[in-house]
Amino acid sequence: VHSGHIHRFAAHAARLPEALGSVSSHGIGLGMALELARALNALPRELIVFAIEGADFAPGAALSPPVAAAIEDVARRILAEAG
Repeated sequence: VHSGHIHRFAAHAARLPEALGSVSSHGIGLGMALELARALNALPRELIVFAIEGADFAPGAALSPPVAAAIEDVARRILAEAG
């Protein structure tokens, strides 16, 4: 897939893909945190996760135009879904 591609996951219904599980610098990724909440029966009734594919993860790298555009699109989608 390409930089700026948007993914939408219904995290309350299924596990996040493994690729999203190791993106944290804090020792526990989003996927692992959500699975811990699931095991503790602490997930909200509905939990939607949006993810945007990046291109350059070097320290100090600027957002690429496709990623910047995707951020605006995701913000609109969140507002629309939130009603």
